Amino acid sequence: MGTYLSIAAIQPPFDIGTDAASRQLFSCNFLVRSAGDPSFLLEDMVSILADAGLGIFGLTLFIGGMGLTFPAGDGPFVNLLRTGGAATSITHDALRYPIYTFQLITRGASYPETDARARACHLALDGQYNLTVPSAD
Repeated sequence: MGTYLSIAAIQPPFDIGTDAASRQLFSCNFLVRSAGDPSFLLEDMVSILADAGLGIFGLTLFIGGMGLTFPAGDGPFVNLLRTGGAATSITHDALRYPIYTFQLITRGASYPETDARARACHLALDGQYNLTVPSAD
């Protein structure tokens, strides 16, 4: 179970070209302030996206870096990868909250569909506050 103080988009999705299969690519990055164990950060973000009806883990939602192999097909497919973080946030009463970042990349054959999925994922994650994501049992 992950507890997050906030999930904030650093920017809206933007076009980053095409992949090796000539599918359109859109990217956006997020900043997450964590109040608990961040071990399953990306799994928790995928859970939020799946709950919003934006994909199925292992079928259209993936976790991993650029070496990840995607299924053949038009997509859209979404993958999330950690990108480090920022300095720990320290409150007035000396509580420390780590800050993590991740990138969301959406790929698909159709430019409008890929753009729409990227924007829907962005809307599902951006602006979440005081959120606890239950463990996927």
